[in-house]
This record gives sequence, structure tokens and C-alpha cells, in this order.
Amino acid sequence: MQDRCLPWKVSHQRYIPQHKGPSPSLLPTSTDAKRVEIHLIGQWYYPKSLHRTRELVRVLAINTNNSHIHKIHLIQPRAQHPRKIFRALSATRSQIARMFLPILSVDKHFPMSLFLSKLQLSFTDHSGRLLASESFRYASQNLKAIPSDSPTMKVAILANQDIYFDNTLHLIGSSPYSDLGPYTAYFLSRHEEPGPAENASSIGTQCGPRFVGSHDAFVFLPPLPGPLVDRCAFEMGSWGIEARLLWEFEQFGILGRNPCHDIKVWHVHMGAYKEDASGREVLQGVEGTGRSMPEVNVDGKSSIAFPDTLKTRFKNVVEERWGAKPELVE
Repeated sequence: MQDRCLPWKVSHQRYIPQHKGPSPSLLPTSTDAKRVEIHLIGQWYYPKSLHRTRELVRVLAINTNNSHIHKIHLIQPRAQHPRKIFRALSATRSQIARMFLPILSVDKHFPMSLFLSKLQLSFTDHSGRLLASESFRYASQNLKAIPSDSPTMKVAILANQDIYFDNTLHLIGSSPYSDLGPYTAYFLSRHEEPGPAENASSIGTQCGPRFVGSHDAFVFLPPLPGPLVDRCAFEMGSWGIEARLLWEFEQFGILGRNPCHDIKVWHVHMGAYKEDASGREVLQGVEGTGRSMPEVNVDGKSSIAFPDTLKTRFKNVVEERWGAKPELVE
């Protein structure tokens, strides 16, 4: 997500190509693990940059191949897709597949068949970026948790398309320390892939001492309270959106934790540029180079959760082992 969650000074370095990092090792599992269905929610788009498209296709392939992700839910702008697809509730597999055929021109080895089997397609009348409220409402209506006396529960994750998950995702259900529930959500900070990308990233790995308040995946148990959903009508990519969403969750008694040391999410962006809402390439962290996204964690409506582990079972509000406090902007 964005790096305006705290008024901390951050050095912006030029991005250079990165290498694919190794998959982190798994942690021990519990013998009395709960069975979970993990549902990934997002919005797909085709960047104008071929390089960036390849990155997003690689992320989508990794998430598709992740056996711990049960379904991939894409909420697409209605105006951008053929009427015959979104009008019919019983759109055929071939009709839906045509929307994603360009992916094969980027990666002929993309697991298209598996992707289509996991895909759940939905449409929104909002023409801009995906609204957090749309995602929360969709999950609350379609992914309601199975009753607590059942050994299965549905877990929803909202993340951008440049975030992928590794096998540590199973810890949501298998770790004896997992406390995800109606009153606890996870706001996970990202890891950068090892290699040049870590050094080139503007803010670097956020699950560690370089943390500046950035959270990149929101893990929650639907349904969420209706009034909370209504208060989260912010476009993904808005400055400080994760800090605002965490603050809103806390107003409804939902604790936001960041056990990113155990459940790991990975960020893929090897270029110094990203696309704004109009499709233009703009320099990351530089204002005035594209459509300005609003800053939403204002007027004290902002909160963070420091990197932590599952075992602590409470929100880490300070990290003493880091030593000196972050330098504040005057």
C-alpha cells in the first residue's frame, strides 16, 4: 500500500530489477487445526506497461497455484467489460475466459484452467479503483462465516494485484496461536523479494525495522458490521488507506494485528513507476505526476499495527527492540 501512514521521513530510492525470491520455510502446524477456506478479493487490470503486466501476471499465477487459496474473487468495473458477460448470471466459462486471454500472450505457461476454476467474477458500477467498502460488502454478503460449531470457516483477504502469498498462509487455520475472528483482523505488512529489489524499494520490507506504517493485505472474517462497511468507501491506493481502515475497524471493536513475521505477503514491483487511474505512468512517491489520490487518514483517523507474531495475541503498538524512535517530520 502507500507510505503515508505515519509522518516519518522515508528515503525514496530508484527501483532496479529484482530477482524472484525463495519461498520461506513453513512453521510447525497444529494437530487440531481448523479447516479454513481462504478467499482472495481484488480487481484485475491490464497495465499499459508490458513489464508491469508481466509482474502482475506472475503474482496472479503464484496466487492461483497456492493450494491454500480456495477462490479468487475479482470485482470488475461494469463499464469496462462486454455487456453480454455481466448481464447474464450464467456466463459461460468460454465467455469469461475471453476476458483473460491476453494473459496467455504474456505467459503461455499461466495456469489458466486452474485460475478459471478458482475465479469468482463480480461487477461494480464504480468506474474508478476498487473501493474497500465494495470488497467488504461483497465478502459480507457472499462469504459469511460458517457457524462457529463447524470445523470450517471462510476467511476473506483484500489485497492489491502486486501482492502474493506463500505457504505460510496455512497458519491462519493451522497455528494454535491464530486468533483471527469476529473481533480480530490481520493487517499484514509486506516483504520485498530478496535481492536488488529490497535495496531499491522506496520503503523496503515493511515487516521489519524499516516499517513506516504500511499494511498490504487485510485479513478478516466476514460478515463485517454494515455501518463499518459504509464508512470504508475509499479507493484502493488512496494515501494512508490502510491506516484509515484499521482505525475504522477499531471504532467497531475489531482489533487489528500485524503477524507478518509468521504470515508472509510478498510485494512485486521492479520499476520506479506505477500507473495512475488514467493509465499514465507516474513516479512513485512524487506528487503532481498524475491524478492525485486523496489522503484519507487525516483528522486523527489513523492507526497502525507494528510487525508482530501470532504468538503474542495482542496488538503491538510499539517496537522497543528497534532502539531509537523514528525521526518525525517537523
